Amino acid sequence: MEVPIMPENPSENDKYVWEYEMSDYLKSKKVLKENLQSLYTVIMSLCDTEVKNQIRSLERYREFNKKLDSMMLLREIKKIVYTGGSDNLHAKHKKAMTHISFMDLRQEKHQDIQDFRDQYMSIRKVCDELELTFSRCESDARALLKTEGIKEPTDEQLKDALNCVEEEHHAIIFLYKSDRPKFGKYITEKENEIIQKKDPFPKTVEDMCRVLAGWKNDNKHNWAYDTNDRVAFATTDTGISKGKGKNKKVTCFKCKKQGHYANECDEENKDDEDDCKKKRTTNKNGSNFMNRGKYEKKKAVIEEENSEDSDEEAESSDDDY
Repeated sequence: MEVPIMPENPSENDKYVWEYEMSDYLKSKKVLKENLQSLYTVIMSLCDTEVKNQIRSLERYREFNKKLDSMMLLREIKKIVYTGGSDNLHAKHKKAMTHISFMDLRQEKHQDIQDFRDQYMSIRKVCDELELTFSRCESDARALLKTEGIKEPTDEQLKDALNCVEEEHHAIIFLYKSDRPKFGKYITEKENEIIQKKDPFPKTVEDMCRVLAGWKNDNKHNWAYDTNDRVAFATTDTGISKGKGKNKKVTCFKCKKQGHYANECDEENKDDEDDCKKKRTTNKNGSNFMNRGKYEKKKAVIEEENSEDSDEEAESSDDDY
């Protein structure tokens, strides 16, 4: 927030505007100060016990704690987080541990590429705070400027070129630290373009993340990866894997012959057909037997009824006589 400035040789209207802006500025400054003092308590409540103890052990703690100076508190916390303390006693150890964390960083199997980008950038920020720079090579920067037609760059141009070189360096590192089983084919394509003397890589981590987020590996089933060293091997089909050649050494456990599985066994199919025929014949014979039994029983009943009728007729004829 800038302090309002009275113009030279102000008119009555300019004075009125300046007074209004100054009044508004003082009110805003007062509100901001109150908010920062309230923020001091919030920041301290979010710190863990170890960080609080380190803050309270500082020589200037009483000074900024009395004023509730949030900005001073944040500066001290930043030093503690990045260097392990408010001084440089732990800086070397912190640099070494940060470098190890950066080298061990890799995208997890089911981690989203945007989440991995945020994780990568947070560790990179720690490296920048600890002055752990990567690939700030002046010769690479001058070569980059030379391609743009700048042979005698100024200090500002050289600094911008160094930043571009470092950013591209991080973009390539980000690619190789991404999920290799998922993006292995893309990496191989970029390496082939390098052999063809092309410049294939995106120039920033953001651009690289955007490319990988839209990448679809349409040939992922033709790759196998070792989870230990993340080396990719291409697998190709041969003539042996086609047709029945793949079952050459397979033995059927039903007929004991080689070349097929039990569910493909011809002997089993023949046995099934014979069983079906037998069942059909048996069912037919059983059906005929049952029908014949019913017919014989019905025939006996009819004959018995006819016999009774003939007896009754004989008795009636005897009565007539």
